[in-house]
Amino acid sequence: TSPDRITVHVTAPPVGGAANAACCALLAERLELPKSRVSILRGEAGRQKRLRIRSVDATQVILRLQGR
Repeated sequence: TSPDRITVHVTAPPVGGAANAACCALLAERLELPKSRVSILRGEAGRQKRLRIRSVDATQVILRLQGR
C-alpha cells in the first residue's frame, strides 16, 4: 500500500452492493464515524474504489487507522 491507499478485505459477496456496504461500514466503525459519513465516490462495480470520508481530514483518517 501507499500513503494514500489502504487495503480492506470484507467477506460480503459482491452482489447487490453488499461488499460496498460492508467496506463503508467497516471503515466507519474503525474511524468511529456514523456510516453515513463514508461513501463510495468511484468504483462501485470494481475492485478499486475511491471513498469519501466526511468530518475528518486525511491526517486524522491515517492516525485513526493506525490506532493512535
